[in-house]
Amino acid sequence: MRRRPASDATLDPGRRARIGLDEAIFCSGKSPVQIAAIVATLAGTQKTALLTRLDPARFAELPAATQRLIAYDPLSGTAICGRAARASKARAAVAVVTAGTSDLPVAREAAATLRYYGVGVSEIADVGVAGLWRLTARLDEIRRHKVVIVAAGMDA
Repeated sequence: MRRRPASDATLDPGRRARIGLDEAIFCSGKSPVQIAAIVATLAGTQKTALLTRLDPARFAELPAATQRLIAYDPLSGTAICGRAARASKARAAVAVVTAGTSDLPVAREAAATLRYYGVGVSEIADVGVAGLWRLTARLDEIRRHKVVIVAAGMDA
């Protein structure tokens, strides 16, 4: 009988070949031991992954060796294991817009995910409805994008 790794996770090493997307690891609810084991497995197989919902407290509990293997952004709660984010040379096709600064964590998660996959992103923050002039002042900039993702609701 084969022993399961300490993470209890079954990774999907063929995902990129099968569907064109790397593995995404949802860290909320996982223990530091589980996350460390997943990262070690990814590093050992030279696979890449996007880690999401990795809060700062959980990141701080990870062993230093694990922390060094990932590029972590505490605001978005995202981390990249295996390589730096791909930079897109193309003009930003997607605008990620926040109504208020309270919406920044989820907006940054969306932007980090897009950048991970090489999609150019413009981040436009704090254009909320409390001061409609803040939105109208940025409309031309927003309209230059093919896709707009809006994170709104935490302020209101």
